[in-house]
Amino acid sequence: LVFANNPPTVNATSFSDTDSAMPNIQEQAELQSLAKALTQAEKNNNTEALIRLYKKLLKLTPQLAVAHAQLAYLYLEQKDEAAALPHIEQALALPPEIKVDQTLFNHLSKSRRFIDNLPQAQQWFDNAPNLWRFKLLHEALIKANHQEETERLIHRMLESQLQPSEQAQLLVLLAQLYYSQARYHDSIGCYQLALQLRPIEKTQLLNLAATLEQVGRYQEAFDYYQQVLALEPEHTGAHHNLALIMLRLGEFEAGWKHHEWRWARAQ
Repeated sequence: LVFANNPPTVNATSFSDTDSAMPNIQEQAELQSLAKALTQAEKNNNTEALIRLYKKLLKLTPQLAVAHAQLAYLYLEQKDEAAALPHIEQALALPPEIKVDQTLFNHLSKSRRFIDNLPQAQQWFDNAPNLWRFKLLHEALIKANHQEETERLIHRMLESQLQPSEQAQLLVLLAQLYYSQARYHDSIGCYQLALQLRPIEKTQLLNLAATLEQVGRYQEAFDYYQQVLALEPEHTGAHHNLALIMLRLGEFEAGWKHHEWRWARAQ
């Protein structure tokens, strides 16, 4: 699943709205000053200043989950998981917030430390089932080779209210899972449904064509490879696979042309 990597920013309103105790006048003034400084540091792309300011902010509002998430994000961007870890744990121990999930889970779903901790990924997802937390749990289940649980998880998410593009991405994950299990007909169905939701999707056209080949539906595969080439005329993989299909179907002259094109591009 593909999500934007830019985390939401913290502002002065979120300071007062999230913290349980209302700040006094002096604290409110300090929070306003911090908000301005954070905005300026972000404009300047000054990571060290941002880290320093978020640390200061958390001394004033230690229960501000989005600030913990932002600080963790900055550490993760610096590849410092050890420094990020306590802030990740604190942010996700507090009541769930979508801003927190948007900030953290793109990173967590790519980190071996978190992918390898399946019980933790499951707990975080159960606390607030959404697509952001799904990403990590899906990766953890795949890594652990828990295929039945992975299938159930994807089906569960498909039953929730999603945008068409999000449904399409989940269907592609299900298609990939079925392909890995040699359930080619199920995989084809998922790819076809995904393409109904996102018709111009080159990678999925290619994957569907390759899956159709697995069940001997060569003419349909041929048509999908042609669609790939209509989108990207110099797609090497599509030319290669088309050549093999044409040779298999006895269209030797056209098949060798695609083979010759491929070798010419390789030289």
